[in-house]
Amino acid sequence: MYICDQHLHTKYSFDGDREKATVNNITEAAIAAGLSEICITDHYDINGIIEKTYPDYDAENARAEIFAAKEKYKNKLTITYGIELGEATHYPTESKEFLKKYPFEYVIGSIHNIKDVPDFYYINFTDMTDALIASLWERYLKEIEELVDFGGFSTLAHLTYPIRYVNKYGRQFDVNRYYDRIERIYRKLITKNIALEVNTSGLRQGMGCTMPYRQLIELYYECGGKMITCGSDAHTPGDVGVGILETYKMLINIGFKTITIFRNRTPEMISITEVLS
Repeated sequence: MYICDQHLHTKYSFDGDREKATVNNITEAAIAAGLSEICITDHYDINGIIEKTYPDYDAENARAEIFAAKEKYKNKLTITYGIELGEATHYPTESKEFLKKYPFEYVIGSIHNIKDVPDFYYINFTDMTDALIASLWERYLKEIEELVDFGGFSTLAHLTYPIRYVNKYGRQFDVNRYYDRIERIYRKLITKNIALEVNTSGLRQGMGCTMPYRQLIELYYECGGKMITCGSDAHTPGDVGVGILETYKMLINIGFKTITIFRNRTPEMISITEVLS
């Protein structure tokens, strides 16, 4: 059985567990969970770093530790050196320079906050009007589409990220009304050879579903999408690999035959049935 967790954070992420989430601890947790491959993808939310709202990313030490772990655990686990580049379109020139500077093998593209609005994590949706929630969601989709147009990354992370926090505050929002815009995003992903991430963190964090959820994954499949990556988005060793196997089974049920793994920024398609055998 070959299982890969393609979205993991260590202490080098601004929100990583400084004591427990060392590169070695994350790696050893993956081995203990029976994984065959992991991608370490610490946060680099470029707007927060440039604007000094987040601490700097210690790129040199992170790279050194990941490559040391590659060597240390090479007979037990494959480790990919990655990054989660957040809000790249807010600082496009700086984003391109950052990606050129380091030999990342895998790049996650994500949007955690839209321009001039805090990360959705920090927003209290309790008393927000439905119209304002819809406006934020529509702006989020616009920035997602701009990010796909910008390109330069391997997979698009956790589509429906804002809905996690809308639901957290007991609010409901009908994403299905936006199928046409999501379909347009999917078709651009397919054209640009960018994968869609299925993020499993919602399975353990109260949503009860992946991001995006099953119906939107089915829409991607109907659009002809084939490139899928899966990641737990773990920030602590205990969450490494959680939900990956369950998600593989869902993908098979939808009709997917393969998952996509990136090595040296190059996609490789791996049969899911072989993964589960």
